[in-house]
Amino acid sequence: MKPKAEMIDPRAMSAAERDQLWHFFSRIVDRSRDDFERALASFPEVRIWRDPQTGVVSGFAASEWMQVEVAGRPVPVIYVGWVAVAPELRNRGMAWRDGLARSWKKALLRRGPAPYVIFGASTFKSYRSLVRYAPACWPQPDRPMPPHVAAIVHAVMLAQREKNYDPAQGVIRRFGKQRYREGVYADTPEVLADPLVAYYAARNPGQHEGDTLLIAYQLTWRNMLQSALRFLRRKPVSAAPRRPAAAPLATALHHADPTAAANVSQFSVEPEDAGVQSAEA
Repeated sequence: MKPKAEMIDPRAMSAAERDQLWHFFSRIVDRSRDDFERALASFPEVRIWRDPQTGVVSGFAASEWMQVEVAGRPVPVIYVGWVAVAPELRNRGMAWRDGLARSWKKALLRRGPAPYVIFGASTFKSYRSLVRYAPACWPQPDRPMPPHVAAIVHAVMLAQREKNYDPAQGVIRRFGKQRYREGVYADTPEVLADPLVAYYAARNPGQHEGDTLLIAYQLTWRNMLQSALRFLRRKPVSAAPRRPAAAPLATALHHADPTAAANVSQFSVEPEDAGVQSAEA
């Protein structure tokens, strides 16, 4: 049964709601509860997914729309603090489906330049998933982050008052104050045979101490359609046949960029295994 989503102001959460959210998140990460709740309260809203029958928390996401100034120009940004999904609900694209729909709707309703999404990969699984579903994101082995995008990330970190941001490495340092219970390459070194994981390890050598690699992605029409097509072409969790909904998107992407459409049509995405991504303070 599909989880039920609700939007909540984290500062207005009851003690019981905070307990439920912490019980869920503490299964995934080892960190201070006080620090977590303090960082969560800095976001204007939190999206929480619950089991529709039991009400048990099965995932949450925290994000904020903001505007920063870079080179004298305003830049719209969606800063994603957390996305966490319960292991039993992964490989279904729940967070991507929900996130794409909400981002598209809001991006379509606004005028001006396409917004940038800034989020963090705290595990190699989240980084691998982000690259698969957002192929135009930075950084990647063959896509280093351009200087103007790095300047946007830096401006967002300044706006968030993130004192532990390392612009040279593109990571937020944690100094051992948190450690994820999964997706840490130091725990499973055999995953370094994957070029994406090896690149993530080189960019985020302090992951075992909780460091987070920051990722950037612009919500242009082309990028959003490309992400949607990759999502629809992902390998299904079960043997159920794929839905034919990707055809109209492929056609739309072909009109936007025929070469990109051809490249994406040959790409088969593995099931989503991200579980957690975070760039929280």
